[in-house]
Amino acid sequence: MSLFDSIFNVFAKRRSSKRGNPRRMARLMVSHPVRLRATSTLDDQPALLEDLSSGGACVRTALRMKSGDSVVLNAHLSTAVRFEQLAKVVYVQRQQSGYQSRYGLRFVDLSSDVKIAIAQYVAEEQHGRKFGVQPFSHTAEPA
Repeated sequence: MSLFDSIFNVFAKRRSSKRGNPRRMARLMVSHPVRLRATSTLDDQPALLEDLSSGGACVRTALRMKSGDSVVLNAHLSTAVRFEQLAKVVYVQRQQSGYQSRYGLRFVDLSSDVKIAIAQYVAEEQHGRKFGVQPFSHTAEPA
């Protein structure tokens, strides 16, 4: 094997590992306060929404959950995007320091209206961040 072949193989492996398993839906990194309610309790708990897509979300909270648990995510992202959605916990990342943990949520039985609203919100925010502007909302309430 020549030196050129060795270098080519290193870069070919690195490039193929980046392809991985692409997400089906666009994801938006955010830092937005939301409320979570475990289906076994009646009380909402504070949480921080860390990313969002029309298929699910990632939240950070002190509420203790395990993979497979059902929760209700209550989010008010803008005047046009408010929803309360049932979700399943799909992964848990416990923090060694601090009291909060990260949870990956997959939305369950998401209505098409809410799915479209979330997808549109994600696309508009990504576009605004790309060009450094805030998009105007046609459904915004007057100040």
